[in-house]
Amino acid sequence: MGEQGIESISEKHKLPQNWVILGGSLQSVEIAQTLKYLGYKVTLIVPSTHIIPSLDLEIAFILQTQLEAEGINILTKTQIIQVESIDGQKCLHTREQVIRTDEILVATPSKPNIESLGLPKVGVKWHKYNQLKVNLKLQTNNRRIYACGDVLGGFNCVNIANYEAKIAINNALSLPKLKVNYLSIPWAVLTNPMVAQVGFIETLAKQQYCQKEFFVLRQFYKNLIKAHIQDETTGICKLIVLRNGEIIGGSIFGSQAGELINIITLAITHKIKINQLADLYPIYPSFSEILQQISNLWQHLNPK
Repeated sequence: MGEQGIESISEKHKLPQNWVILGGSLQSVEIAQTLKYLGYKVTLIVPSTHIIPSLDLEIAFILQTQLEAEGINILTKTQIIQVESIDGQKCLHTREQVIRTDEILVATPSKPNIESLGLPKVGVKWHKYNQLKVNLKLQTNNRRIYACGDVLGGFNCVNIANYEAKIAINNALSLPKLKVNYLSIPWAVLTNPMVAQVGFIETLAKQQYCQKEFFVLRQFYKNLIKAHIQDETTGICKLIVLRNGEIIGGSIFGSQAGELINIITLAITHKIKINQLADLYPIYPSFSEILQQISNLWQHLNPK
């Protein structure tokens, strides 16, 4: 094969240079950063006020700032009203502007394919977007049918699906007594740095509790020796703590966020109070030191 033939094949399989990602899911943010790292021009469009609606607002702002600093163009509160092809390019029309791009990637929340299962015949109902209606035991309207995973909507996270599957299988095969409690299950956005979260965020805590009933504790990665050694000082650990010391939520942006959130989740699940984390003497230096530091901050704010 001649050089001209090789070049034509190379051009044929060349990826588009400009991408628009229609977001709204965790994966849309992950894909946007990955494509940017590969050298492509990326625009992320989301309909909500911030890039991940369920994320703590402060953490979401920090994450968006990080992505924009890396060169990703992020448009929030943006609805696409028309898409058309002009001169070989795809054009997306919003109410404010026209965005030209080589390729469009739709990474919005998935819609389960359940139409062919004949569920209405057995009394099973669902919400819009084909998300099945279940109770806390994961029972559908037909008490003999249980559901878990993507058909329930929510986050497309393996650990959450595994948690739901354990409860659904137990309740289907034995006395149905287990109930889901999503406030004790962590989830993460696999960006760099990673974002991880469990339990209450600040806005939900304000809805559930009086402002005087809880504290918002923050500690930053820049105070960690390990972060300076590895040049990963961008990060924050944020805990929501009741006045009695009970931890009800945590949000982390930074290196090892996925590992640190597991410790916070354990504390929430077993009601390990914030002052007990001061008894944690992690390996020095390590990112886990941030949990001891945030416990010391609690003792300073609430000395007893």
